[in-house]
Amino acid sequence: MSGGLAGAFLRRDWLYETTYRGMLIFQMLGILGSLIIFYSISKIISGNAPELAEYGGDYFAFALIGLSVSDYFSVGLRSFANRLRLAQTTGTLEAMLVTQTPPQATLLYSGLWDFLLATVRLVIALLVGTLALGVTFKVDAAATLLLAVLSLLVFAGLGLVTAGIILVIKRGDALVGLIGVAATIFAGTVFPVELLPSWIRPLAYVFPLFYALDGLRKATLTGAGVGDLAENVAVLGVTALVLVPAAYLTIAWAVERTRRDGSLGHH
Repeated sequence: MSGGLAGAFLRRDWLYETTYRGMLIFQMLGILGSLIIFYSISKIISGNAPELAEYGGDYFAFALIGLSVSDYFSVGLRSFANRLRLAQTTGTLEAMLVTQTPPQATLLYSGLWDFLLATVRLVIALLVGTLALGVTFKVDAAATLLLAVLSLLVFAGLGLVTAGIILVIKRGDALVGLIGVAATIFAGTVFPVELLPSWIRPLAYVFPLFYALDGLRKATLTGAGVGDLAENVAVLGVTALVLVPAAYLTIAWAVERTRRDGSLGHH
């Protein structure tokens, strides 16, 4: 049943998105443009920069992983809220949430297409990076898989909590944007957090994105194992244990609240 419902959401979004083929092409061109920019920047950054040593020393590889992981973070943070808003504006939200399918599952499946696109962008970026731009990886598969799963749980949990809050308050786009920008800057997406001023550097350790970036870079670029990344695994694991139940409860509360006051379809 779940697989069939997930497939139905994917087919729906495929039909919708493919009516705007130009947008998909521009996304792919945007990936290539970003890679070329950071590849060019890497040529003027010393390979001996001490801040890059723990990540293998290659700035372009550092940025490639950063852009790919932060893409998933951005999708997790925005996708569910954006899909919810689209359903509200098209008048389909109430119909979606009055079925026997739990509202948590409905919102989760509604974001599958965006995560699938993020995966396509990741594969393209890695292929271009390795085949055309000379990036080499030293991967510990177990650590990479574990950190990737925990990171996705955290990103999706955060996004669902955000979507639930927006369902109630109606206006939260600016706050979501601020969180996304702050996390991207302070978590070290395109530069090591050691380069931040010392008085603001502690902010990096507030964002789960930092532990995802730090851990996945070490697991894929230096071959660090699960034992070497115990802190990253622990922080992401605890955060996932908090956010996943919080997401479930927040969505349940938000749907019940908006049904009760009659504002479920309002936007």
